Amino acid sequence: PATDDPYDRLALERLESWTNRIFLDPLLLGEHMVTEDDLAPVAATGCVRPGDLDVITTAQDLLAVSWHTPFRVTAPENLPRVLPSAKCRSALNEVNRLLVGLGFAIVPFDEVETTAYGWPIIPEGLADAVAGLCDLYGDLLPPLSVVDNGMGDLDLVDGAGRRDDTRRQALLRARLSWLAGLVDAGVEVCGYEYW
Repeated sequence: PATDDPYDRLALERLESWTNRIFLDPLLLGEHMVTEDDLAPVAATGCVRPGDLDVITTAQDLLAVSWHTPFRVTAPENLPRVLPSAKCRSALNEVNRLLVGLGFAIVPFDEVETTAYGWPIIPEGLADAVAGLCDLYGDLLPPLSVVDNGMGDLDLVDGAGRRDDTRRQALLRARLSWLAGLVDAGVEVCGYEYW
């Protein structure tokens, strides 16, 4: 969450629902994600047929995780306070125009180095995302394989504008060290693919 405001925490839960739970709840829990308004958006579409959840909840050998960047999340009503107009980016505003309809908005991290894509460089972010999945699904979570990570690292450049492989390698080492800490704690991560 972007702040300590309880509405920002709720906004983070909403982002988690629309990015992870909408897909993983049927797969791992055998039920469709339900919003705090007691709505099941997928079930409400009428596309779910009898027996679909039985097929979807078939035991999985592996869950592939594609992860690129962490987000700071705020409640739409807090957006003007958290993202003052002087810091607004037009692309971020365009994205948030869509997201506020789902009950959350994203804002950049303060004073965090970013890639040329504008993605924050936070090595522990991937481990935090994996830990969040473990918190949500516990023993129901199959072994994980990170299949898509690192794309934004390729644009790291040194002071002369050349590709900075030393920084990229240090970031990769740090990211893998954080992930190794989770493995040491018992999280089953059986693969990592660097893009």
